[in-house]
Amino acid sequence: MELRHLRYFVAVAQALNFTRAAEKLHTSQPSLSSQIRDLENCVGVPLLVRDKRKVALTAAGECFLQDALAILEQAENAKLRARKIVQEDRQLTIGFVPSAEVNLLPKVLPMFRLRQPDTLIELVSLITTQQEEKIRRGELDVGLMRHPVYSPEIDYLELFDEPLVVVLP
Repeated sequence: MELRHLRYFVAVAQALNFTRAAEKLHTSQPSLSSQIRDLENCVGVPLLVRDKRKVALTAAGECFLQDALAILEQAENAKLRARKIVQEDRQLTIGFVPSAEVNLLPKVLPMFRLRQPDTLIELVSLITTQQEEKIRRGELDVGLMRHPVYSPEIDYLELFDEPLVVVLP
């Protein structure tokens, strides 16, 4: 039994008509009928009652329809989750203090984009304590902040020393 069989069965069960189901599936009616027969042989019981004018679900068909819908939904969710994992691998969420927006980001982002053009970058302006918390929760991949974080859960690398001066009147 393949997902294709389930899709075909669901289309027939919802349309209660082989011709309309075949049109919806962009296949021929004889091919669809053959696939449904194969499915019924695999399951071992009739799922549909057919006569020249109408199609109806058997009691087994009603039960099978609910399971088929759940399986198809689960298969679609599995596909979406797998794709999301790959997309998340290509996303980098960077937290930064506002001063980094002026001094650091304009210098490093163009270089990063040249080396990793397929990576989607999300920039989030946050104060240092908010960044620390979001890094711990896994909501940020990288934080650019003013002072080091002394925590066993978080590593840091000092990028540069920035001199501060006092200006007086």
